Amino acid sequence: MIAILRAALWSFIVFSAQAFAQAPIASGDYLTERGWGALTIEPAGKGALKFSIVAVGGYTHVCQLEGEIRNGRANVEAQDPGKPCIVTFTPKREAVDVTVNDGIVCRFFCGERAHFPAVYLKVSRACAAQEVKKTRGEFKRTYDRKDYAKAQSLIEPLLEECQRILDPLTEGWIRNDLAITQYRRGDPAGCRRTLRTLEKDAAKSDEALREDVPPSAAERYIAVAQAARINLKLCSAASK
Repeated sequence: MIAILRAALWSFIVFSAQAFAQAPIASGDYLTERGWGALTIEPAGKGALKFSIVAVGGYTHVCQLEGEIRNGRANVEAQDPGKPCIVTFTPKREAVDVTVNDGIVCRFFCGERAHFPAVYLKVSRACAAQEVKKTRGEFKRTYDRKDYAKAQSLIEPLLEECQRILDPLTEGWIRNDLAITQYRRGDPAGCRRTLRTLEKDAAKSDEALREDVPPSAAERYIAVAQAARINLKLCSAASK
């Protein structure tokens, strides 16, 4: 009886391992947390997939590579044809874990301050870059018409659904948009909650922010912080 149970357990383990190993990689668009890396996977025919990765690091240094995935791996020719960069794609629920065989070899595709190995999260339709841009445009038109209730219903879901993959600049502007809408609707407490993650930077001077933020993004982020300062003052005054 024990032998039978052991055999059944072993069969289950083997079957589970095979099922895991054969988990498919889903086509679609993926982003890292905070949106610094983008992965696109598409069918290529004959059991293969094609991929492209663009990842932005400090001082706008960039990684760019593309190739064909077979059996979860892509051999991408780097500087030395005899030493390819082997990129492995491991599906994990709604994500793909991208790893490499040799960090030095694979740096061929990157600027000095950039890298691309990471967990890439599947992007829902609402959180795709073009959809976010479209929603923000519709929000602005609705806000300008002073239909603040509808404006909030448009912009609030972007934070709820997409926050994890939004880049800091986009998230900052969405937070400012939502906060000022909450203020217009008589909800200064909600406005302050929305801006809580920006309070620390809003309290800094522009000069201090220039020292903290890479030059390539400094002026754009300072604009976010300036808007947050104004909105925090409005909401704080309304709370008294």
